[in-house]
Amino acid sequence: MRKSPPEGVRARRYRKLQGMRGIAIATVIGLVFALVASLLLFRSTPERITGSNWASTRSFSGKFSSAELRDAFKASHSAYKHYVKREQLVVDHSKIAKSFESVRSEAELAQALSDLIRMSEDPHARLWTQSENDHFFAVMTGKEIGVELRFRMDWQNNRWTVDYCPPESSAARAGIQVGDELISIASDSIHVFGQGFQAGQKIEAALNNGILGSTVDVVVRRGDDFVSASVERVIMGAMPTVQFQQPFNPLTSEQMNNALVVRIVSLYHPNVVSALQTELVKFDKAGIKGIVLDLTQGFGGDPEAGIRLAAMFMEKGIICNRVTVTESGALEMHSWEVKDGKVWLTTKGPFAVDAEGKISKTASKPDKTEAIPDWATGLYKGQVVMSVDTFTRGAGEIVVAALKQDKTRFVAVGSQWTGGRGTGQSHYNIGAGYVLRLSTSFYLQPDGTALEGKGIEPDIGANPQADPTAFATFILADRLQVVPAPILPPEPKVEGPSGSEVPSAPPAKK
Repeated sequence: MRKSPPEGVRARRYRKLQGMRGIAIATVIGLVFALVASLLLFRSTPERITGSNWASTRSFSGKFSSAELRDAFKASHSAYKHYVKREQLVVDHSKIAKSFESVRSEAELAQALSDLIRMSEDPHARLWTQSENDHFFAVMTGKEIGVELRFRMDWQNNRWTVDYCPPESSAARAGIQVGDELISIASDSIHVFGQGFQAGQKIEAALNNGILGSTVDVVVRRGDDFVSASVERVIMGAMPTVQFQQPFNPLTSEQMNNALVVRIVSLYHPNVVSALQTELVKFDKAGIKGIVLDLTQGFGGDPEAGIRLAAMFMEKGIICNRVTVTESGALEMHSWEVKDGKVWLTTKGPFAVDAEGKISKTASKPDKTEAIPDWATGLYKGQVVMSVDTFTRGAGEIVVAALKQDKTRFVAVGSQWTGGRGTGQSHYNIGAGYVLRLSTSFYLQPDGTALEGKGIEPDIGANPQADPTAFATFILADRLQVVPAPILPPEPKVEGPSGSEVPSAPPAKK
């Protein structure tokens, strides 16, 4: 039997083993540290605009010419002069003017634009590339963006193959063909996405989650060859501007035939007004007595579209008000009103603003009121229940505030206040493919209450767990109930001598 070594030998062996472990751990830590240090030292970080932690800022690329720098100053400075922050006018332009006077380089322009956004205190200001701006409006107008590729799962061989690739698509131009086996997307092996239905969803997300015009790297196998393609994300289709559907329970069959759910897909879309106008005329002729107007998930829109949409339901009343700033820094008030079958625009001002920000009570011009041609009013006269949520913003809030003044026909339903977005924005192309977005007007409710930062409270609250549009159909069903008139008793009859019925005597002549 082998004897155990003395205690001292075991202790020395243990210390030696611990020392070797320490050296190994230190070596690993050193390698990791060296790798991180190399990444920090040699990474390529684009210069970013500073001065704002909420604005969407982007690095600049390319070189600006002197003319482009002057155009950037002119557009940006003009936007700043037009900005209205809540009820208070921002009037100090000297600092921003001086910062643009010294602009001679790309970096100086970036800093000047950063100062512009910060000084305006505009929570909706953005500096976007032209691609980002195009992507935003594509999404907001219901466009579907992605890669024109579809795959099917080969369960026997456990692989995904291309099942759909149109000949003129960006994927086909990049070299992908139907029947190719998918190997990787954006350097991620196909095995990363797992298996089954969820894998298909992850593959679709990896292909389509990106801005319009961006590319995604795709590797496929064709026979014994591997094909690497950089595929551009494009507009693959679009949702309809306005969607219509029959409401569901609790409406009776008769009520369902006389009611509709109308979903406004986007108030950014240039055709939303004309599309809805055509349908409202049909509704009125068809005898549609009630509408659920779905304004949820609106994310804003063109304020003019909201004003025109509200007018098509109204027969009278103020739609909204707007405050803007003139080139000289004075204030103007615009008010839209439905009256006598037309939409009237009244302009008040301009009202001068002094250096201390005090607004004059006397306008430099008389009030001007004029009818707006071709704006329809009162096209639909039935009951309207509006479903709203926190994403009902901007143009959608203009519609809600205008219509809910008439409680006999309109009611707003939702579990949340609307989003409180009451500024109108202008877009300025500042050269080299960049767009500056700044708020240049301020919208008020018909009674003069601000929309920005406040929102609108629904007339009827809904369960937070419920779909506000579905709940709105319950409210519409209640508002469409017709209570029948009471049945009157029959006229009394008088019997004659022979039992014959004699009508009651006619009233005596005067």
